Amino acid sequence: MRRAEYSEKDPAVLDDILDRVQWGTLALLGDDGWPMVRPMNFARLGNRVYFHGAKRGEKAERLDGRASFVAAEPLAWVPSSWRHPQMACPATTYYRSVMARGELRVVTDPAEKAAALQRMMEKYQPEGGYARIDAGDPRYRGPLEALEVTSLELTGATCKVKVGQNLEPSARQTVFERLLQRRRPGDIEAARAMAAVDPTLSSVEALLPVREEDGLVFVDRAGQIPAEQVKALLDTTYWAAQRPLEKVRRLLHGSQVVVAALDGDRLAGFARAVTDGSVHAWIFDVVVAPDQRGRGVGTRVMRRLLAHPVLRDVTTVRLDTRDAMPFYERLGFETIGTKKSGNYTASTMVRRAAQTGVGDRV
Repeated sequence: MRRAEYSEKDPAVLDDILDRVQWGTLALLGDDGWPMVRPMNFARLGNRVYFHGAKRGEKAERLDGRASFVAAEPLAWVPSSWRHPQMACPATTYYRSVMARGELRVVTDPAEKAAALQRMMEKYQPEGGYARIDAGDPRYRGPLEALEVTSLELTGATCKVKVGQNLEPSARQTVFERLLQRRRPGDIEAARAMAAVDPTLSSVEALLPVREEDGLVFVDRAGQIPAEQVKALLDTTYWAAQRPLEKVRRLLHGSQVVVAALDGDRLAGFARAVTDGSVHAWIFDVVVAPDQRGRGVGTRVMRRLLAHPVLRDVTTVRLDTRDAMPFYERLGFETIGTKKSGNYTASTMVRRAAQTGVGDRV
């Protein structure tokens, strides 16, 4: 790689990019000697990426032999004005990418085929709503035979992360702060990537994941939060008992902000919010595991949620609660009314930007 400062050696980062990127580009050499380049859905399973398609057609005919593959995750456009008042030269894109090349292998084992296709479904349809793909399921026998599945080994793959490593510290800090302020899609991920390569940036404490002294890890990506455990906690509540798992998966991936506390692989606490990113936000499903209560998990989850870059500057944050008013008052909320909600009366509470200060620090 020409710019060594952009080279990323951590295999976990490479895996994370491949698990997040929705499509990649597969390059093959056609029979006429011209390159063939195809956008492809793909999924990573272990140290290989898998592709699928029909068994006939030009692409299928060439899905073997030597190939190159690129998966890129554009994070944020950094305008020139963030670094210079007049010159266009500093404008750039922050991104992460993985490049791999090698021999494509046609997968013939039905069990491996099924595992690869199941991983694709988990990646592209995380909310579920389908029968698990299993080679032993007679319903999938025909489709598994009809599909061509190929794989490419990742040994020797290179990973590039370009997030301002070339900048002077003061310029890098400026870009970092502007990303947190702008909050367009990708900006938070770009800021997170910047903090990963330069933990000395100020304001990184608002970004997750974070491991606290007692071992709890706070995360804010839906894919890091076990939906089954969220459902199990919600089943203990008065407002969401027996909410279907498919709905829990949808709300996990549909909420703009989700924060969870993990104790090892167990879910200790959870909360989520929906927002327009500017004026209004609503908080829902604040819940703590029964055996984790009494150690401040709920308070810490809420503080992380309220300090999240997507929520921290929102003018008005609301929530409803039947009986936790004192808890939310300590976080700066006040009751503005009551309403009937199902078979109970809920207090509507609000936290306005002018009232922040209580519970803002994380």
